[in-house]
Amino acid sequence: MEFRFSEKFVQELKEIKTHIEEKLFSKQSAQELASKIMNDLQFLKTAPELGINFDERIGRQLTKKHTLRMYIIDKKHLIFYVALPKQIYVLHIVNTKTDYLNRLNYISKIISWSNGK
Repeated sequence: MEFRFSEKFVQELKEIKTHIEEKLFSKQSAQELASKIMNDLQFLKTAPELGINFDERIGRQLTKKHTLRMYIIDKKHLIFYVALPKQIYVLHIVNTKTDYLNRLNYISKIISWSNGK
């Protein structure tokens, strides 16, 4: 099983690192958090259904063929992903304090590629 990362996820991870560098004045802390996030994602390789079924949680399915899942990292970050047969597509990372429910339209657009496949 391999990972595929959306451009948005990569951008958001960079923004998290930059925020920590500027807030804590520590490149080391920023790098440690980014490493922790990437290391914690490795659990999904052996247990891709480890994350919460987000479609079930919100009461509607955002794609026709795949279940959107949410994986909690360090109680501060939520990772949204879709588990495919040979790939885990990581879509989005948000802080738990973010109103992520208002971003559902965005998440739906990212995974619209799956509707026709």
